[in-house]
Amino acid sequence: MSKGAKSRHLQARVTFLDRAAKLLAAQQFTIPTNVARTTPLPDTPSTTAQDDSTTTIPQTAVTNTTTNDTPQIPNTGLPLLLSSHMRTVAKRGQVRIAQDVKRSICKICSTPLIEDKTSSTRIENASTGGRKAHADVKVVECLNCGGLKRFPIGARRQAKRSQRTGRKVRTEGQAKDAKGGKGKGIGKG
Repeated sequence: MSKGAKSRHLQARVTFLDRAAKLLAAQQFTIPTNVARTTPLPDTPSTTAQDDSTTTIPQTAVTNTTTNDTPQIPNTGLPLLLSSHMRTVAKRGQVRIAQDVKRSICKICSTPLIEDKTSSTRIENASTGGRKAHADVKVVECLNCGGLKRFPIGARRQAKRSQRTGRKVRTEGQAKDAKGGKGKGIGKG
């Protein structure tokens, strides 16, 4: 049996859940164009019984925003549930999730992060006056919970110690031998 044959069905399930969550999120989540908007729902009045009388209450949906002018999206559950389920399946089945998939889901509320629908993106540079280009950081903000994800974009990652120029990694035993101490070598008495 090949190496990936055991978890092939789990990987397919994780991929399906990711695609389904992103599709549903793209269809459901929209940012309102104005700050607060009231939209009437279809003319289906609801009736409630109070003290043997019937009262008709018209239904309206109100989308509010917070005071910091960040639009909040309605918290509909299915895309969030599918994303959370995807993460759970991957953990229990010990399947690795691709880096771009991990970056496209909010760690706090499991909302699929879709640009201009469920998230907003900006570039920050905390260096003095923004002079250093390697200090640029991409900040993705979830519009559902307000959580932030920060990704460095200006700098390259440092090479592994063994791959740096002219450096050779020594084991612990070799380091002790070089210092003159007792190493793990055979035949030393």
